[in-house]
Amino acid sequence: MAHIVGNGAFTYEMNANWAKLPGHIKFGYTHGVEVDAEGYVYIFHTNAPCVVKFDADGNYVDSFGAEFEGGAHGFLLHTEADGQYFYVTDTQRGLAAKLTLKGEKVLEIGTPAESGLYDAERKFIPTDVAVAPNGDIYIADGYGQNWVHRYTAKGEYIASIGGFGHEPGKLRCPHGVSVDTRRGEPELYVADRANHRIQVFSQEGKLRRIIDENMDLPCNFFFRG
Repeated sequence: MAHIVGNGAFTYEMNANWAKLPGHIKFGYTHGVEVDAEGYVYIFHTNAPCVVKFDADGNYVDSFGAEFEGGAHGFLLHTEADGQYFYVTDTQRGLAAKLTLKGEKVLEIGTPAESGLYDAERKFIPTDVAVAPNGDIYIADGYGQNWVHRYTAKGEYIASIGGFGHEPGKLRCPHGVSVDTRRGEPELYVADRANHRIQVFSQEGKLRRIIDENMDLPCNFFFRG
């Protein structure tokens, strides 16, 4: 008998044997799943190799990303003018990276020294990445100092949003970030996990609104439509 999970319009059949892993790969914590334009499924997990590629039927195709072992966390597939790219974060090494679909590194962003917010005790531990239509990159320091840092598409530091606190605009574990483009002007959504709320900012970091009704520990975003 099939095992059904979810409810209402969000009902799914669980298939524990879908992913046909080769013998040399064992999943660690699986922090991300993405599907590319050709329908291939990518799993981002904490054991090496950290990115595993499957076809739609769960057959193993390829793997890469051993350098993210132990720290694999945020995982975004973003479509750009010249193709699709992965944006990932590594909590162990304190960095974010942009990769091709074959795992080639295009860009790496480490601790934002320009911000003046970090030293030997105050570590940068990024948990997620978002990319705006203009190419700006937002990196959430969810496990470190509770900031979201904004960069140009080339990885040049622009500004920081948040900082630790309970007040509107402040953050406690900004675990996930995403850019919503469905309402005209893009908006930055931040899963302010330990404050049990979502905060919505302009691209420049101005607080627009707070969503806190029925919020427990929001972690990440997936957009319907």
